Amino acid sequence: MIWIKRLIIGIRIISTEDQLFYPVILGPIYLLIGPWALGFFMEDSLGDSLGYSLGVLFYWGLYIEQTLVPSTIASLYALFYIVPYIYIFVIYLAAVLGHLHDKTNTKTANSDRKLFVVISNILFCIFMMFQIYHTIDFYYRNGLLESLGVCGFLRLFYFSFIWKQVYFISIAN
Repeated sequence: MIWIKRLIIGIRIISTEDQLFYPVILGPIYLLIGPWALGFFMEDSLGDSLGYSLGVLFYWGLYIEQTLVPSTIASLYALFYIVPYIYIFVIYLAAVLGHLHDKTNTKTANSDRKLFVVISNILFCIFMMFQIYHTIDFYYRNGLLESLGVCGFLRLFYFSFIWKQVYFISIAN
C-alpha cells in the first residue's frame, strides 16, 4: 500500500514540476508528429551517384521523392520498441520521486536513501542498456544518418535528460 502512495506522490511531482512535465508530455507528442529520421531509404530509380533517395521518416509514413508512402513498419517499431519504454520510464520515475519525497518515512529515508539511490541508478543503467541495444540494432539495420533521430541516439538523450532532471528536483527539495 505504501508503494501506491509513493507512486501517487511521484505522479503528482511529475505533473507539477515543469522541468519534468514538459519533456514527459512533449516527447510522445514529438514521437507522433515530428520527423524520426532523415536519410537515404530507397534505391533511386534515376540512378544518381548515391544510389538511394533522400527521405524523411515519420510515425505515419515516409516522405520520399515528393511522395508520401504509408509505413506500418515505423508504427510497429514505435509500438514495440519506443512507446513501452516511455510508459515504463514514467512509472519508474514516479516511483523514484515518490520514494525520495515521501515525508512520512523521514527516519528511514535518511538511513536507506543512499542505498535507494544506488539501486535506482543501477535500474536506470539496465534500462539504458536496453535503449543502447535497440539504438545499435537500428544503426546496423539503417545506417548512421537514420540513427541520429528518435529511433536511435535521440531517445538516449531524451531519457538521460529526464533522469538528470529527477536528481535536480531531488536536490532542490
